[in-house]
Amino acid sequence: MPQNPLRIFISHKMPSDTGLAAEIGSKLALYGGNLVQIRHSGVFRSGDNWRQEVQAALNESDWLIYLFTDQDEDWGFCL
Repeated sequence: MPQNPLRIFISHKMPSDTGLAAEIGSKLALYGGNLVQIRHSGVFRSGDNWRQEVQAALNESDWLIYLFTDQDEDWGFCL
């Protein structure tokens, strides 16, 4: 019986941490193979529906990783 993949969403500061989020996602997917699906904030294009697309991805995710890289920045939006 096939297993459902583990869906992980990485929330991060854009655009400064997009590369790091993609790197972390790639490494997680490498070890998880087809059993892990990664999405992060940087894959959503700016436009009218990005908030809805992010919310839908969050709702579908099993795990949320909050990528916090600098305590001196405002992180309210990522929360």
